[in-house]
Amino acid sequence: MHYFCLPSSPSSHMLPTSRSEASGLAGHKRKAADWDDNSEHLMFQVFSRLRQEALFSAVEEDEWDGMTARVLNDPKLRTPKVTLSPFTEALPFFRELCDYTDQSIDIREDDAPLEDKYEAVAADLEENVLWKGLRDHVVMEKEVSSRTVIDMIVLTAVGLAQQQISQQPDVDDALRLRHNPEAPPRHEQDGAELNSWVVVRQEVDIPDQLVRSGLAFHGILDYLLAVIPARKVAHRSARWGPRQGFLTGSELYGSPAGSVNHIRKSLAAILEAKAKVPMDSIKAMAQIAAQGAALCVFTQRPSVINTLSDGVRWRFFCVEKADEVSPSQRPIASSSTSGPKTSSSRNAAPGNDRRSSLRSASKSQPRKPFKISGTRMLNIFESKRDLAIVLRLLTLSILADAEEFTRLASGIDP
Repeated sequence: MHYFCLPSSPSSHMLPTSRSEASGLAGHKRKAADWDDNSEHLMFQVFSRLRQEALFSAVEEDEWDGMTARVLNDPKLRTPKVTLSPFTEALPFFRELCDYTDQSIDIREDDAPLEDKYEAVAADLEENVLWKGLRDHVVMEKEVSSRTVIDMIVLTAVGLAQQQISQQPDVDDALRLRHNPEAPPRHEQDGAELNSWVVVRQEVDIPDQLVRSGLAFHGILDYLLAVIPARKVAHRSARWGPRQGFLTGSELYGSPAGSVNHIRKSLAAILEAKAKVPMDSIKAMAQIAAQGAALCVFTQRPSVINTLSDGVRWRFFCVEKADEVSPSQRPIASSSTSGPKTSSSRNAAPGNDRRSSLRSASKSQPRKPFKISGTRMLNIFESKRDLAIVLRLLTLSILADAEEFTRLASGIDP
């Protein structure tokens, strides 16, 4: 895969071309008069294809003509290198891509009871015959085994989230405004008026996303939790009858392209099932960071909640764009120095010290484009309370803004 770049653009985009197209477009000193009719036709063919690519979804319709003209009239076309990496191979880029703070998301650790619904649902789940069979007889060493447990917990959390949507109109309205603002308010669904419906998508393919200059990530998401308009499910139920059949992508999204476009609006959270790689390894952290960074770019959102689980152990992460990190959260270099302090340093104003520290930090620590923070490890088979916490945090990741997750994880539900 080769690339060329839109020059002189306020926000340059990397444009993928085939090998033959790249060789035809990469002349280094060609002016507009040198382009013959076939070459110009080739350019418009390339742009026509690019307009369908998810990577360029942020480009408005009226921008394309100007961008095309700019390329045709530019005297030089560069071919910068872009590394395309799957999520699973993100380790070499992790340290330059993300600031990582271990266990920086606080969760409720006191002995006060959690909300009754989570404690009660966790207790019911532990009495489920399938749950007991998994706990007592299945060896959790393969991903297929871990996914059986994950499926039960995810669907339980989805049920809790849908219950809150049905019972709390303010939660439902907030989800509509976040995911489907064009949808008409409150739609009839199984006897209740609803805006929002929670769905689980598995094995979702995310195309290349340029997370920083020269680096794009792509790959498969194990689980994607999404909120879609309830009317789509209602229309499908009317076709098949109440509580019959299964949700299908063609019915909900119309086409694969519609499915990709829907991810941007409907995404609530993502989850990675991990059994072969240790959950506390740097490789697992790198994959979580790459997925979150790609989804931030893909959905044009400031942050994404990603969950990592091997079925038994669970960790929740918030991946956020560095530009969205508040000044109070940014690292400040220490102003301490070795040796005795001079009189000028003793008499310096605190404000000057802080400004000097910020300047030192900016010089010695280049700004990384993303930040990742996470919870402690939760073990649902060792602690009944951890199971209730996992259900609460999963439900929270569906219902709350990702930007609010860190605060709400240690407080109350939305």
